[in-house]
Amino acid sequence: MVLESIISTIGVVSQHTVVPIAREINHCLKYNHNFENLKREVKKLKSAQLRVQHLVDDARNNGEAILEDVIKWLSLVEEASEKVEREILEDEDRARKKCFIGLCPDLKARYQCSKKAKAETRFVASLLDERDGFSTVSHRAAPKGMEAISIRSYDAMPSRTPVLKEIMNALTTADVNMVGVYGMGGMGKTTLVKEAARQAIQEKLFNQVVFATITQTQDIKKIQGQIADQLSLKFDEESECGRAGRLRQRLKQEQKILIILDDLWKSLDLEAVGIPLKDEHEGCKMLVTSREFDVLSCGMDIQKNFPINALSEEETWELFKKMAGDHVEHPDLQSLAIEVAKMCAGLPVAIVTVARALKNKNLSQWKNALRELKRPSPRNFAGVQEDVYAAIELSYNHLEIEEAQDRVHSLVHKLKASGLLLENHSDWQFSMHDAVRDVAISIAFRDCHVFVGGDEVEPKWSAKNMLKKYKEIWLSSNIELLREMEYPQLKFLHVRSEDPSLEISSNICRGMHKLKVLVLTNISLVSLPSPLHFLKNLRTLCLHQSSLGEIADIGELKKLEILSFAKSNIKHLPIQIGQLTKLRMLDLSDCFELDVIPPNIFSNLSMLEELCMGNSFHHWATEGEDNASLVELDHLPHLTNVDIHVLDSHVMSKGMLSKRLERFRIFIGDVWDWDGVYQSLRTLKLRLNTCASHLEHGVLMLLKRTQDLY
Repeated sequence: MVLESIISTIGVVSQHTVVPIAREINHCLKYNHNFENLKREVKKLKSAQLRVQHLVDDARNNGEAILEDVIKWLSLVEEASEKVEREILEDEDRARKKCFIGLCPDLKARYQCSKKAKAETRFVASLLDERDGFSTVSHRAAPKGMEAISIRSYDAMPSRTPVLKEIMNALTTADVNMVGVYGMGGMGKTTLVKEAARQAIQEKLFNQVVFATITQTQDIKKIQGQIADQLSLKFDEESECGRAGRLRQRLKQEQKILIILDDLWKSLDLEAVGIPLKDEHEGCKMLVTSREFDVLSCGMDIQKNFPINALSEEETWELFKKMAGDHVEHPDLQSLAIEVAKMCAGLPVAIVTVARALKNKNLSQWKNALRELKRPSPRNFAGVQEDVYAAIELSYNHLEIEEAQDRVHSLVHKLKASGLLLENHSDWQFSMHDAVRDVAISIAFRDCHVFVGGDEVEPKWSAKNMLKKYKEIWLSSNIELLREMEYPQLKFLHVRSEDPSLEISSNICRGMHKLKVLVLTNISLVSLPSPLHFLKNLRTLCLHQSSLGEIADIGELKKLEILSFAKSNIKHLPIQIGQLTKLRMLDLSDCFELDVIPPNIFSNLSMLEELCMGNSFHHWATEGEDNASLVELDHLPHLTNVDIHVLDSHVMSKGMLSKRLERFRIFIGDVWDWDGVYQSLRTLKLRLNTCASHLEHGVLMLLKRTQDLY
């Protein structure tokens, strides 16, 4: 019994003394083995690190998000590898050192280094085990709606601040689920709604904000894709209907979501896209931009709509200066820079891009830029992006008269130099060789669906099925081609008769719903083409050298921009012409019989730019009389080009348009001969029987700007 107790006691003591001592002694005996194990494990760890890093790089290149555990693991591995490699070399050197004058190994150093190596091996092994637990290193990055879309720094403009505030108020109103913003292209609608979205995110008004650009061609699948991408939604369905159902389901999962639909040109079928309506999801709100108020109010039934107008002149100049630099305030440049800034029409996109393009440019470059901006074309001005010209063209949807005519001169000169046009007696006229004409007609017929018909019309050209596809028709005979036929694609029709007694049927325009330009020359027109609803899109009407009957219905052509009665027998200008408020050009040249123009016709033509009355009406009256007065012309803000004859200088108004006129031919006094070539832009002919005091205002101001004086 005593013996058993002694043996038991010895066993317990040996377990707590001998075994641990043997383990510790083992550290000294197996130090080489421990170091080799550590080296092997470190080598395996570095290989694993390299493989994981390759996977991470590939994932990042694919735009995926790296798992936090993987990022932490790579960091630990990097630290461990550097530490172990450094310490292995140091500890191996220590373990090999000897004591007692090099006769015995340093057991203490071996023990410490070997034990440390074994511990490091366990840590490296744990990192390798952790690597084996990675089923993947990344996941698809979930774009956070608008946070994934670049939002440029927003500079609050005084005119924009109240609009932004109203938008934010509308977005927080419980019973408003759709908000609209409208204004012409380049006005800054997109920037404004992105700022509204940024503030909504910052104020945590919505759990999610997504943005989709609609564009003129509404591609439903593309719209669905834009929204889905920002919601990390993958479509398995191919059909629009199937995708719409999946998108609707996903959107309903968001408690509060703002959907921004940018650049709407026409009403959008929200159900077809998959956007839940108010009754389906009260937490879903929409912010929509468009160029047209009617698209938002009528087409989309949006409750709250806010206009974005052009920047004021002060805002325009401040933004322009900021973008172009302080040098624009140099005395030699400032007035020119201000004029360039004004040409941007208060459009932020135009202001920013033009100003940046002209930054640090010299005076001649600024002058050239101003000329180019007056005739917008993306080919004309290197350094200015095409979208700016698009924005400017939308604001100024016409070329300025002077620049447009200069461009015609340039083109005619180039064509003459190339031999395609022949010289004539003036720069305003040209001739064309028959062979060149035939080729030109052939090219126009082949490439542009233009039909030019005379006596030589080929049967295949005049076949009914061929004529229906034409967009432009020029006829000098074979006018019977217009009778009892419809031309659904026709946009331009020019009819010139060799017989002035030829009567044109009033139904010649039947079925020409797309017609924009109608030119009738040397014909007898009893009445205007009817019914007039076929001409609802007509922009230009020229009734030249013709015998005109009843044309009072002309007031119904509300979209008309150019109207010409040149060389026709009109005697009394219909008062209904005053209803053509979009008219930009009125040509009454060589209307020798025109005696009566009722008062207030001209004053109603607020968009009129060009008035041509050479060899025509000259019975100008003073205000309150039965004929038109020159005072009416003073109130036309866009009028820049006039040809007029004034018999009595006393009826001249004080301002007489002198500051706005860019081109004029004004004859004052007795009968003048209007024939001849006038090369200059501003011509004034005077034959006065009065004292100079009457010239103090209107005429005197014209004299200062006249280039040719007779």
